[in-house]
Amino acid sequence: MKIVIIGAGKMGMMLAQTFLEDKHDIVVIDKSSALLNKLLDRLDVMTVTGNASSPHTLKTAGIKDCDILLAMSGDSAVNVLSCQIAKHFGVAKTVCRVPNDEFFSEEDDFSPKTLGIDLIVSPLEECVEKAIGSLDKVNELEKIYFSQPDAIITLLKIPENSFLTKMKIKKLPQKELLDSVRFANILRNGKLNIPNGETQIAVDDQLFIAGHKENVSKIVDLICPDPQKLQKCFISGATPMGAKLAKKLIQKGKNIRLLEKNARKAEALMDELGSKMMIIKADSTQTNSLLEAGIENCDVFVGALDNDEKNILSSILAKRNGAKKVIALTRKMDYAHIVPVMNMIDCGFNATVAGVNYILKELADFIGVVGVSVVLQQANACVFEFKVLENSRVNGKRICECNCPKSAVFAMVFRNGEVFAATGRFILRGKDIVVAIATPDIRRELEPLFKNRNILGF
Repeated sequence: MKIVIIGAGKMGMMLAQTFLEDKHDIVVIDKSSALLNKLLDRLDVMTVTGNASSPHTLKTAGIKDCDILLAMSGDSAVNVLSCQIAKHFGVAKTVCRVPNDEFFSEEDDFSPKTLGIDLIVSPLEECVEKAIGSLDKVNELEKIYFSQPDAIITLLKIPENSFLTKMKIKKLPQKELLDSVRFANILRNGKLNIPNGETQIAVDDQLFIAGHKENVSKIVDLICPDPQKLQKCFISGATPMGAKLAKKLIQKGKNIRLLEKNARKAEALMDELGSKMMIIKADSTQTNSLLEAGIENCDVFVGALDNDEKNILSSILAKRNGAKKVIALTRKMDYAHIVPVMNMIDCGFNATVAGVNYILKELADFIGVVGVSVVLQQANACVFEFKVLENSRVNGKRICECNCPKSAVFAMVFRNGEVFAATGRFILRGKDIVVAIATPDIRRELEPLFKNRNILGF
């Protein structure tokens, strides 16, 4: 497919790299030649310098034979207008990045479709959703969703009181339930490890559990039988991200305390949300302020300031002073894979990565070509999806017979709308979608297994 991306910033570059790895034709538009040159130093893509809201610029980029337009610049007005122009030229799918829904009005029947937009993405909104998805249990670090609605991968940190501790996987009880999911990977000391029957689970291991969401939920409850609800939530910052998070958690009935040292910002948010939460004038980067706010009684602390470094610092201080679970939300890509492996921070979610993952998930069915489906937040790896072709090596074989590289493991299989755990006895069939967690290097080792054998010459 031909994909035109507007914006050579963090999000545009990440999308360009992801889709380029999946063998799509990529054109990137930006008015900054410096950003485009930086992009060209890393990626082999076509670039166009100019204003993306200009029909001339879009035509220069080949908009007339484009399949997907991804408007990802930092200028929402340019993004919206470029989607309108793209639809005029017949582009099948348009994706628009906006910070909020201020451009649209449901009561006036003025929707994104009215402006030629098929999909809206707000990186901050998606980052907030990632944080909310990790609030069910102290030890749940991340939930990964797919275009297949019943599929999930949950990243679970093994607590001291878990029955799994110091036990080999092959000796685990409740065999039938365990066979319904897949222990796809173990993140240990920041590195991915492929588990097998002899693998012994250790305290603080981070376990990727894949399968049907109901089965994964049962396993999580079995491994972490913690009835404690994470009810009292502290949010640092009356920022757009902090406000979005507060609103959603109030709707879920959580007890919210929002820390904000700027009195004007605090009052504005209080006027908006009323008495549904407590706002405390406090600097969350100061230990004394956290103690005065009652941080020792906090179930979850979320750093949602506009400054990434202050978010990291406040999260560490909150953990050190008694918060049961801390989550740091960041924007800079430099922190995307650093924060999640910091010992004093339980979860780290990056807005750019969250936005990219949302786009990949929502476009999966339209693109129809299987490739990267999720960029992991907590590990420097990706979730890949491979389609089993009728004449590929793996068609008709049990997974244990597929000669899979030792450094790779299949997590799930999607077949006719159903989700199956990728156990060794499972027989693959044509049109199955196989899900694997791997680094890009391992992906290249896996690809030949799924390609048409006639193309490979055997």
